[in-house]
Amino acid sequence: MLQLDEVTLFRNDRTVAHGLSLCVKAGQAALVQGPNGSGKTTLLRTVCGWRPAYAGTILWRGAPLRSALQALREDLAYLGHQDGLHDDLSARENLRWLAALGGEAKTDLDLDEALEGMGVLHAAAQPTRALSRGQRRRVALARFLLTRKPLWVLDEPLAALDAEAQQRIQTCVARHLQAGGVALLSCHTASWPDHPSWHRLSLSARPGLAH
Repeated sequence: MLQLDEVTLFRNDRTVAHGLSLCVKAGQAALVQGPNGSGKTTLLRTVCGWRPAYAGTILWRGAPLRSALQALREDLAYLGHQDGLHDDLSARENLRWLAALGGEAKTDLDLDEALEGMGVLHAAAQPTRALSRGQRRRVALARFLLTRKPLWVLDEPLAALDAEAQQRIQTCVARHLQAGGVALLSCHTASWPDHPSWHRLSLSARPGLAH
């Protein structure tokens, strides 16, 4: 479903990665690992179509990204470093808004089940500004318990989470893959369990090096 062929990435007039090749089929995930500055976020944003690759080809469902952008965006659920939550909205309202942005209408029961699944149902009616960083992250990740989008792109999804919350999102991703979805994730460390359906792509902080 997602394929990279000899992709080279530039950021701030320098090469951050080159020669990246990857083929992720339905039911598989790719974990991009590397230190800060190695190009993890640049790669994820390039796959989402928000910045161009300097060289190489990215395919979604067998079509070049340039011609597949509309289809990819309809298939995509994304979480970046920022949680994308509005401070003045409650956790439930934020979750409803995030789902609506993706074209998915959800009932109050749907929203509360997702919040419960991430362990933050008790905060459903609280304004997001009152939540801790970890709680905010859980609210943002609860969207992935709701969505039917086939492509998940998550940039450092385990950041600010305790071990219990990390296990919840790992289980959520595993179920997504079992249902035939695809996931592209970034992480500083090898915090995700090894599995035959997982590809691992390691990036180096040194310009121009990746393997």
